[in-house]
Amino acid sequence: MKKIYDFWASIPSDKLAHFFSSSILLSLCLLFFNDWFSISIVVFSALFKEVVYDDFLNKGNPDTKDFLFSVLPCGLYALNVFI
Repeated sequence: MKKIYDFWASIPSDKLAHFFSSSILLSLCLLFFNDWFSISIVVFSALFKEVVYDDFLNKGNPDTKDFLFSVLPCGLYALNVFI
């Protein structure tokens, strides 16, 4: 049990925030749109946040790991539904 806790504790809170906020966004989009459109919204919003908001506007630090943690819920959903 300690190994599981240590694994979750080793993930930075910023990455977890990206993961859970994208999970919530994906869940809400799935209520109103089809699968592919919902996934597209999440991916484009994560890309927009990292490229435009963080990099172009210099409001934060662009990080590819942030983008990957943001689109991870889409990958997990696709694995669950399409395979």
